Amino acid sequence: MKKYLFIIAAFAMAILPACENDVDADLENMEGVLCLNAYLVAGADTNYVHVSRTSREYPAPVRDAVVKLYVNDNLVETVTDCYSVTYTALFEHEVYDDEFGWMVVEEEETHTDTVKGTYLLKSKFDVGDKVRVEVSSGNQSVWAEDVAPRKIENPQVSYTYEPGAGILNRGSDRERAEIEVSFDDVSADDDFYRMVIYSDFYKVVTRIVWFDPEEYDLHSKTEIIEYAKKNLDHPVFVDVTSDSVDVYYISKRVSHYWKEYDDYSYRRCPILSEGESQSSKDDDDDSSIDLLSSDVKNTYRVFSDKLFSNSTALLNVVTDWRPSIEGDSFSSHEDFPELKDYVGTFYSWRAELKLQSISEQQYYYLRAMNAINSSAYDEMSSFSGALKVPSNVHGGSGNFGVSTQTTVDMLLLDNYHVVFDGIYY
Repeated sequence: MKKYLFIIAAFAMAILPACENDVDADLENMEGVLCLNAYLVAGADTNYVHVSRTSREYPAPVRDAVVKLYVNDNLVETVTDCYSVTYTALFEHEVYDDEFGWMVVEEEETHTDTVKGTYLLKSKFDVGDKVRVEVSSGNQSVWAEDVAPRKIENPQVSYTYEPGAGILNRGSDRERAEIEVSFDDVSADDDFYRMVIYSDFYKVVTRIVWFDPEEYDLHSKTEIIEYAKKNLDHPVFVDVTSDSVDVYYISKRVSHYWKEYDDYSYRRCPILSEGESQSSKDDDDDSSIDLLSSDVKNTYRVFSDKLFSNSTALLNVVTDWRPSIEGDSFSSHEDFPELKDYVGTFYSWRAELKLQSISEQQYYYLRAMNAINSSAYDEMSSFSGALKVPSNVHGGSGNFGVSTQTTVDMLLLDNYHVVFDGIYY
């Protein structure tokens, strides 16, 4: 076991570059140090800078900072206020009506929240620009700079949706999509990358409901039919008499699920899993162990061009999700066979793939964070001391990097109609 721990510790130290400005991961005795953390994206309309001070437990956001952005040594923007976001929220409450009694009504409320310690930059910069950020607060000031790397051009992306047991068995398993990505290395030098996937889920639940014309002050058959054809979704007219008509239609309830970061599987991809699949034999008990594969994960999805330098990268990953469909109920469609294709639960799954060309500093910082967030760190820190985290922030702490980004939109599942045993619920 001692041999195993030693190898883990040796690997963790080996992934870090020789850096003059290292910072201990254990900051218990470093309080009040000004921290600058920012990963800026070339060409983006907005970028964010996070400013804090170290403390014994949690970073303390700084609300009185002055943030300056320089592009190619020219001051282009100064920000002194924290970022604020305004949004509208819906809420329900009860009101009393003289005619109908107590009723639940829906109203809108507008809120503005300030994100403490976060500063918004709106100035753009491009590939090859030298970008510098200076931050001052009180009697402390820090700075960092980086050059925007070359951008990944014309990546080739293909994807295949693989129906699992999730939709068929009421959410007991996961749906999967396999994604293949290829792109050319951006230069003949050492290059560093990151691939992030965001998933966007939509769920539409539909049912058949009866239309009450009195709610809309409709009385004649002609008025009801004209209104239904113009305003209702797939209206069906039944029980037509000389004076009236019953109308049934499709009612929809749309739910939007946003999964901010997609924890995709990369185990079949040698580039993304580099360094995780080595095996060794323990001489003490003659048993095979898998070094690091179950401990240090590539949580931040970074990789270098070590396996495809000056050639083409081939990435293969699998992303999945668990549909939440338990408890959905719908009115019977037996009397309306013409509506059966419109009743039930419909799912759409969109994904946004972001390929980033990142700086060497950002690559090694995120590699270090992979190790710190692993279960191996607790074991190795007991005998090797605190892990050194590379920092390129001068005068304080934190990490700064500039990247370029290429985005690919993918429609993995489009309006999928859920069916159980041939019955539309």
